[in-house]
Amino acid sequence: MHEAILTRGDFRARKWHPKDQEAIMVPENCVLVHGTICHEASRSAEGQVLCIIYLVHHEGADKIIAWLEGMDKIMKSSLPQTKIRSVKNVLNGMSAR
Repeated sequence: MHEAILTRGDFRARKWHPKDQEAIMVPENCVLVHGTICHEASRSAEGQVLCIIYLVHHEGADKIIAWLEGMDKIMKSSLPQTKIRSVKNVLNGMSAR
């Protein structure tokens, strides 16, 4: 499994709590990647977009955005709001096709 939108690395700047890991290991955030090459590729900008497209298709944008809004309270940083904008940018790109 790969955390696609918010990762464990996003929590490294603060004290790690097991509930934080549970909060990001959810269907709205995780994709299955094939081996090391795909896992590394999923970390790139293009890979992130592909992961978001996959998640939107399988989980729904509203559900992903609601989850990110909940993460806003846990993380107490601007990162969830930044990621919401990323999801919306991907959605705009999908609708332009």
